[in-house]
Amino acid sequence: RPDPEDLTAKYAWLSEKTEGRQAEPSSNAPYEGRRQGRMLRLVRRRLGSLSGKRVLDYGGRDGRLMRGVAEQGADCFVVYYNARPCSWVTRLGSTLADLPADLAPFDLCVLSHVLEHVADPVGLLSSIRRLLKPEGAVYGEVPMECWRILPVLEEQVTHVNFFTPSSLSK
Repeated sequence: RPDPEDLTAKYAWLSEKTEGRQAEPSSNAPYEGRRQGRMLRLVRRRLGSLSGKRVLDYGGRDGRLMRGVAEQGADCFVVYYNARPCSWVTRLGSTLADLPADLAPFDLCVLSHVLEHVADPVGLLSSIRRLLKPEGAVYGEVPMECWRILPVLEEQVTHVNFFTPSSLSK
């Protein structure tokens, strides 16, 4: 099982390998649109108006999932290795260690398809909690791909955690 340093090295290497490339147009544009819409509905149900809210997308690549959130008036930020985020987000760094100590707290943190990639999901959630306002929220989304047999993965170190609805809620 990879440790946190292994995974950090992997994603840093991947970002160097793709640095300077423009984001590929998504072949899953309808799927991404549905994901954005679902997330936006759930987040607005929890937080109400997003105008003036501070939203952190942790692990959000170029921040494209935040488009609808930004269009609702939120200030959106991303933490990921991609040095070229979308125009509607501000990149704060590659990892949580890059964040300034005096960073203002967030109203929402989005972890969309992140927890299955990290060595310590509970530790990550604890770190994220410290970045939130007392009434802040976390939106998390993971694939539910492991029901009867393990999935066949295209690369050796990608999903290191597998969730079911009950394991995710614990």
